[in-house]
Amino acid sequence: LTLVLGLLLYREEKKFSLIRTVLILLAVGALAGSLSRTSLLASIVGVAIVFREHLFQRKYLMTAVIAGFVGLVVLLGASMFTDVGQKVQGKLGMLSKSGDASELTSATGRTEIWGYALQLLAERPVTGYGAATSKFYLQDYSMYTHNLVLNIAFSTGMIGGLFALWMCLERAFRVIFYRHRIADALVVFILVNGLFENVIFSVLCGLPTILWIIGLALPVVDQMARKNDDLLVPDGRILRFSKG
Repeated sequence: LTLVLGLLLYREEKKFSLIRTVLILLAVGALAGSLSRTSLLASIVGVAIVFREHLFQRKYLMTAVIAGFVGLVVLLGASMFTDVGQKVQGKLGMLSKSGDASELTSATGRTEIWGYALQLLAERPVTGYGAATSKFYLQDYSMYTHNLVLNIAFSTGMIGGLFALWMCLERAFRVIFYRHRIADALVVFILVNGLFENVIFSVLCGLPTILWIIGLALPVVDQMARKNDDLLVPDGRILRFSKG
């Protein structure tokens, strides 16, 4: 998250900062040292959102489509001479922590956790099991649901889970059709992490939850600021009050 925010500030201000550069490098080191594929994926997607005006230009999209087509042709050609499936499984095994490719296809065992959590939720679909109770019911399954929406549903019941799903889908829709670089980078990073971790709305209001709320509020605040002469929004960065 520090990496995404640091690059976002560079993108907005276009000024070199030694402190910011050091923090970004430390964040990269922490990301590499964590060995977390989820955090790596979330960071890549978050950075892509920060620079999407450049990455998703028409000329780059055409290059990506051509490269994908060429890659598909090469894959089909290679399948005529070798067992591609076995080769791919071997390469995936190198990416997994245990050396077993099934670790990746099962999301490091999370699919089993999700299935068991859903079975328990089916027994109490209306009320759920209450906040911070997954550690008691999922003792043999890492003690967590490892999914943002499922965690809320497990705690509050299906109604709360549906509201959480609605919230995530609505925000994902806005990322596509109502762009706001700062809010989108924050929200997308949390949503990608939320596929495999609880991330937000735990018992304690941690930093990701605070940033999620900020990400939801920023577009609204900016829209209000544009309609109010008392607020100045220089380049869409930080709100500065001209009065009081």
